[in-house]
Amino acid sequence: MAMDEGATWLASKDNAEAFLRELGETEASFKKRSYNVVAYYVPLTLDPGSEKDRREIEESNNILEGGLTKMRWIKPPARRRTDQRFAHVIATFSDADAANRAIVNGLTICNKRVSVAKSKKEPVRCLKCQGWDHITSECTITNKEVNVCGTCGGRDHWTSKCPQPGATFCSSCRTGDHTSWDRGCPTFLRKIEDLNARDPANDLPFFPAKESWTWSPSYPTQGRRVPPAEVQVNPAQPGSQKNRYRQTQINFEYAAPGGRPYTKESRSSQISDSPSCVEQWFNAPR
Repeated sequence: MAMDEGATWLASKDNAEAFLRELGETEASFKKRSYNVVAYYVPLTLDPGSEKDRREIEESNNILEGGLTKMRWIKPPARRRTDQRFAHVIATFSDADAANRAIVNGLTICNKRVSVAKSKKEPVRCLKCQGWDHITSECTITNKEVNVCGTCGGRDHWTSKCPQPGATFCSSCRTGDHTSWDRGCPTFLRKIEDLNARDPANDLPFFPAKESWTWSPSYPTQGRRVPPAEVQVNPAQPGSQKNRYRQTQINFEYAAPGGRPYTKESRSSQISDSPSCVEQWFNAPR
């Protein structure tokens, strides 16, 4: 649609059905858009596949029923450490406003307040040939015996079975100073720029919605600045300097213009006036 009015009209279920009837295509259908966000440090007591758990999250966060359509762990449970208590989750919303509200305010999951960020699309890399823009099942390498390693660049084994994990070689850059899966790989970063050029909305911190502040390509300067999100590593003994966290590439440095447009009045205190769990960790005595 060229106009917002047309898109709003077509979003109506009755209008969409009438449009399909006029189109005359029996196999045509409309697919509702979904909005993915990343929720950090979610307790493992959550069952992402449980309808009951999803409804409880909707109720705890004032999300309309059906607004949270599905959830899944980012890392497969089989790859967790035995002492792990938290993990990151992909949460899918059916509404852009609900997803933006979660990004601004965070979510309460299993009685724990967690930080949330928009899940952005990334370039597709083949795990068989380490090439781009296709997946393994679509790889053009006809020789089934050829499997290019993303770590050492060898052509006789999968990355997960690399016999020399200390070696590094990037098949895209043809250099040995980083691996093919390195997130700092110049080719990977260039692919991200190309993807964002084709889909500018992908690089926005929020999902574009009716409010103009959701269209901003940069983080607004108003509001509290929150430290970067963190990924937990194996904890050491209390008081040890090794009991640290390493940072991801996603930053939570924004607050919506004019304060918090999605702040829930029922909450006794505003998030902007209370320290986040990350800030509490940094400020805790040692």
